[in-house]
Amino acid sequence: MDTSDPVYEATRRLRQDEDPQPVIDSMVADGFTREAAAEAVALVQKRHRGSGSDAQGHDVAIGAFHCVSGIGISLLSYVAASEGFGDDYTVKIGAIGVGALQALYGLFRIVRRR
Repeated sequence: MDTSDPVYEATRRLRQDEDPQPVIDSMVADGFTREAAAEAVALVQKRHRGSGSDAQGHDVAIGAFHCVSGIGISLLSYVAASEGFGDDYTVKIGAIGVGALQALYGLFRIVRRR
């Protein structure tokens, strides 16, 4: 077993067991020092707790950006076509739809978590 990356091992083992003490004990039994195992478990738990709201806020921000960008590009295309710069215009349905869904998904996760 490669004992060079205790964070990887802690992440892998915490997915299987919610209680950190058995994870630390099993890592020690496999050759990690108790300090390294405890630090790795604490780091993984901290990242896991902190990533929830960050990821949800990221979903909202990126989704809103795509949605607004899709609307903006569609409007620019329509204005350009109506001003005589061509006969066709495009509507960025994918960017608008997927962006709106991603933003709503992030908002739903934020509301559900509280």
